[in-house]
Amino acid sequence: IYADKPKLMVIYTRVIVLFRSHTGLSCITCSYKAGSGMLYPLERGFIFVHKPPVHVRFDEISSVNFARVAGGGGTSRSFDFEVETKSGTTYVFSSIEK
Repeated sequence: IYADKPKLMVIYTRVIVLFRSHTGLSCITCSYKAGSGMLYPLERGFIFVHKPPVHVRFDEISSVNFARVAGGGGTSRSFDFEVETKSGTTYVFSSIEK
């Protein structure tokens, strides 16, 4: 009486949160180029969400550097996170609060 129902395949993405900031969020507020956004440490890489969005997989990274921002005297309250890929591209995420 009834024809076979079409089978529905559901594809989903599982996000595992391994990181919590001091404010309890799973991201870090920072800047990339001139845009402010959120940097999410993920299970297999980093993603910066805003304009332009940036995704860097851990297997693409050749080195990282944490750099203090030179302030106008006194202790700096933020630092830069520099990520260099194996292809030679460098991403600098700046104004990360300590």
